[in-house]
Amino acid sequence: VGNTDENAKNDGGEFNLDKAIAEEMSKDDDDDEDHIEGTTWKGGVPVVKVHKTCEYCSNRGACLTETTCQCPAIYEGERCEKLRDFVDHPRVMKGFKKGFEGASLLAKANTKNNMPLMVRRNPGQPAHPGTEKAMVTEIGKLTRPSRDKLPEEDPLGSVVFETCAIVGSSGILLKHSHGADIDSHDVVFRFNSATTKGFEKNVGAKTTHRITNSRNYGFREYDSECVVQHMRNEMSLVKMFKKRSKYPGLNLYGVHPQLHGWVDKSFSFLVTSGLFGALIAAHKCASVDLYGFQVSRHHGVQYHYYNAVDEPANEERDGDGEEDESGASRLSIPLLLLLRYRHAGMEQAAREMRALAAG
Repeated sequence: VGNTDENAKNDGGEFNLDKAIAEEMSKDDDDDEDHIEGTTWKGGVPVVKVHKTCEYCSNRGACLTETTCQCPAIYEGERCEKLRDFVDHPRVMKGFKKGFEGASLLAKANTKNNMPLMVRRNPGQPAHPGTEKAMVTEIGKLTRPSRDKLPEEDPLGSVVFETCAIVGSSGILLKHSHGADIDSHDVVFRFNSATTKGFEKNVGAKTTHRITNSRNYGFREYDSECVVQHMRNEMSLVKMFKKRSKYPGLNLYGVHPQLHGWVDKSFSFLVTSGLFGALIAAHKCASVDLYGFQVSRHHGVQYHYYNAVDEPANEERDGDGEEDESGASRLSIPLLLLLRYRHAGMEQAAREMRALAAG
């Protein structure tokens, strides 16, 4: 079978999503079960403590009583009406001016038939040298057949979780035994191919949500995990629909272009999956604890706790965190300052981040 992107073009040269899905479904090779053996797709994310947002709390927070709001971490005020003032914005966050209030994950409820899915190809990079205009392209157009494969509702829409653990993949986790503490949270986010098996003492065993990039497409340890997949190109979209067609109960969701667009405008670089998860949690969780986010290799640990030979995928972004013109490190993400680090090794990192952000 040839290149799906080319074969799936219609007579006018445009990418045809339905044709691409059909061609991908017809292939003999099957990558759907690469990461799971001897299990079935049962569906159903573990029950967690969650509240629906309400109008009184600005449709951001949850009404615990008629006049008491539980606000997500990024908002404050009696009715969750204010974006938390967490740090002076360095240059890498010049676009961060407001919280996100759009659709998080693709669903029937937040899409329409014939709706084009538009994304930025290279966040942080202009479409043409010397300009600030981003390269926004269409990765597919939803039709009735493709929309029918989407979930009815966005599982991250109009909800506030009580306690969330965001578990990064840094080797610094091996220096601490936070497994039980991590598992005590209502919601636990993990990223890409980060495994828990064999590392339960350090990282816990519970995973409710996993955010994956194209290199780790659809990876999961357990069928109960809600896997959130980045959607930045045609094949990511096609593979999601292929998997949802073969396994209708599969907890696999694609990031909505509205969320990608907001993140891309808020930061001047392509954010990591870890930062992406922290952003989601800041909007959806009343209490957020961070684990396993190292700022620099100078802390003396391996890049990923589960693989001693892994190297940064993007050395400039994920390496030693050298300062840019703003005095802020690409890894010293100011947003993380409003969340809580849960091991002493990160206290010094937090102080470093504040100093860098202050410039």
